[in-house]
Amino acid sequence: MVLKYQSGEEIKNCDRVLLHGEPAEVVFVSSASDDPSIDLFYREHGEGIMLSEPKVFGHAFIPANQLDEAEYLKYVSRADSLSRDSKKSMIQGVVEWLKQLPKKIRSK
Repeated sequence: MVLKYQSGEEIKNCDRVLLHGEPAEVVFVSSASDDPSIDLFYREHGEGIMLSEPKVFGHAFIPANQLDEAEYLKYVSRADSLSRDSKKSMIQGVVEWLKQLPKKIRSK
C-alpha cells in the first residue's frame, strides 16, 4: 500500500515535514521490505511512518490507519538523497532505541 499525506503526496523516506508545527523528517516508511531492520519493525508494529523531531517528540510512529486523520502532519518537501549507509545507520539507531522500550509500550 502506498502511504500518502492528507495533501495527497506519497510519503517517502527522508521527507521533510511539520509535526505539530515542528520541523521533522520521515526516518522510514514501515512496510514489508528487503531491508531487515525495516522488515523487523514492520512485523512488530505494522505499516506506518517513523518520524524524527528532536526538539519535542524525539521519535514518533504514526500507524497507517491514522494518517488520514493526521492533521498535525504536514508535508514540506523532499529531502536530498541520503547515502544508503547513512539511511541504514539512521534506521538502525531507531530500531535500537525501540528495543530499549519496555515490551508493554512497544506492543501498543
